[in-house]
Amino acid sequence: MIRFHYFPNKTKDLTSILDIFKSIEDSIDSTKAVQHKNDVLSLLKEKLETMNFTLKQKVSVLDGKQFSVDAVNKNDKIVIKIEAGRAVVNNEFLKDIVECSLMLNVEYLVLAVCNVYKMKTGENYDFEYCYNFINTIYNSDRVSLSLKSILLIGY
Repeated sequence: MIRFHYFPNKTKDLTSILDIFKSIEDSIDSTKAVQHKNDVLSLLKEKLETMNFTLKQKVSVLDGKQFSVDAVNKNDKIVIKIEAGRAVVNNEFLKDIVECSLMLNVEYLVLAVCNVYKMKTGENYDFEYCYNFINTIYNSDRVSLSLKSILLIGY
């Protein structure tokens, strides 16, 4: 089941990207099997390219450094980051948010994480964890992000 939430609200219609995830949800359902981010990206590849996304790119930040993204649409200023097992375990989702906030000409982040990440020691509910954390960021006055919106997708 695909789950999603816009933060802070739906400032840009990213439904077409969400629809791509929904079109392959049976193949990427993390509640049924362990998913790998490159496998998920390969299933999205063709449809993302028809929407003018370029896959596996580096995007510049203010100091000249570059960060890797899974997909970018430079015209619409959208970056897509897909995470699997490292989203919560290694706090990769936070790194993604900070890096995308620093990127030049990026206003929207689509962050896709597993609904459930199954490990030998148990299960992590990554979407719920990320949702709660990002919700706290947006509901507090302590942190300000340069992104206009984050679309969190659970797959």
